[in-house]
Amino acid sequence: MNSEGDLLHTVTADNITDARRRFGRSLVWATALLFVALAALQFMHDTGRIEIGFDTWRPVLFAYLLWATALCAAQVIVNGEKGKRTLFVLPAALFVISLVVFPLLFALYVSFTDWNLASLNGPQPNGWDNMRQMWNDAFY
Repeated sequence: MNSEGDLLHTVTADNITDARRRFGRSLVWATALLFVALAALQFMHDTGRIEIGFDTWRPVLFAYLLWATALCAAQVIVNGEKGKRTLFVLPAALFVISLVVFPLLFALYVSFTDWNLASLNGPQPNGWDNMRQMWNDAFY
């Protein structure tokens, strides 16, 4: 070892400008707004409130993937070397969240519909009727 120490594990200070930080944060916020807007549009389309929308929820999934990618990139843009270390954990956390949160939201959506799988009409919103029926059921 030389007199300068172990240079292999030395991390230099990142010189991150305010403009770079603003760019990283605006990237995350813009993709988050796109994701929320597409989800709201698709939800209103599925409930019959508006006519425009998509046949499937696939564009919302792509918007989530875009947001997740922007979030990972913004970690490096905003935090530099520290953000690179965050990238080891962040994709796994986003994957676990997507396996928990999206099915939970879908279950809540289904709980407020009358969904007959044999029907060609798809899910029909019925409000709180499922909840009332569940609480009035003696077996449940």
